[in-house]
Amino acid sequence: MESINRELNNTEKEHCKKVTMKILIGVIAFAICCTVGLIQDMLSLIALTTFIILISQYVGILKYKIENSKNKRR
Repeated sequence: MESINRELNNTEKEHCKKVTMKILIGVIAFAICCTVGLIQDMLSLIALTTFIILISQYVGILKYKIENSKNKRR
């Protein structure tokens, strides 16, 4: 994740996008298998975990934008 102390270059951003897509495809495939296998507890856990990660990433992005705008003002 990009931070004010260490900004990613374009190559690193592309690599992170590729890795993220691979992980996302794996999670979706596993969720589909759980749906087909009627494993509702595991499916609920996947959904909750994904939701928490999504919120954490949005908070991190918001924090980065706030810190970046503060540094531009100085």
